[in-house]
This record gives sequence, C-alpha cells and structure tokens, in this order.
Amino acid sequence: MKYSKLIKLAALLLAVSFFAACGTTPVAEEEAETTETAVADTPRVDTFYFEYDKSDIDPNDFVDLDAHAEAIQALVADDPDLRVTIEGHCDERGTEAYNVALGNRRAEAVSRYLRVRGVSAGNLVTVSYGELEPADPASNEEAWAKNRRSVVLSY
Repeated sequence: MKYSKLIKLAALLLAVSFFAACGTTPVAEEEAETTETAVADTPRVDTFYFEYDKSDIDPNDFVDLDAHAEAIQALVADDPDLRVTIEGHCDERGTEAYNVALGNRRAEAVSRYLRVRGVSAGNLVTVSYGELEPADPASNEEAWAKNRRSVVLSY
C-alpha cells in the first residue's frame, strides 16, 4: 500500500473517530458504509504490554492480535510487498544491551504470534529500541509499565 493511501486512511479514521465522538458524521450517506467497514476492520489496539523482565504475550491480547493478523493478511492480498514493523521496547532498568535483547524478544513474540495466525514472515519486520524510546520518561512503576511494550506500527 502506498504511503499516500496510508495517510488518507489514517486521516479518515481520525476524522471518523472525532465526529463519532461528537455524534455527527462528515461523510455522505453513501460513503458511510465504506467508512464504517474500514474502521471496523482496523484493529483498535496497536500496543501490547509486558510484565517486568518478560516477553510473554498476555492472553487478553490474543483477540486484538488476531484482528491484526486478519487485517494484515487482507492487505497483503492486495500488496504482497507490504511490510509491517513491530517495535520492542523496555523500561530504563537493566543495561542497554540487555534491554535491546529484551525488546527484541518482545517484538519477536508478537511477530511469532502473527505468523502462527497466518501472516508471512516476509511481511513482518521487528526492531528493538530497548529503553531508548520511552512512552513515559518518568522513573516510576507507572511509567515503567507503559514502557514495557511492543507496538505494531500502522500498515
């Protein structure tokens, strides 16, 4: 899928979400069905959290990951060269090298789950940022919990 299509889809999803929250819709009635389908088919959760020093996927995340697998497979049918990036992140505790390895295990766990659900390994790319890109820069348990994550980037 071309980047311009991704940007248009992201803008459309953002607009639909905004107007849905307001109780109105900006699209014509004949376009509403297509918009609702696009929103319904797009997984709502992109970030998956992990326990301290763990890379096991929480079973509560399986439904959202299954939705990602289905969506990716549908897009790959139209664009076989599609690549989806899965990032692995850690909190600041531990050495930089250890955290890069742990972030990699977290990204690989999500990638492995998607592959088991039918996504081709060739369509998935994993990257670990370790502790380098925290979601929350604070140094407390609440922040650390937000930073122990894998993120499936928009596709």
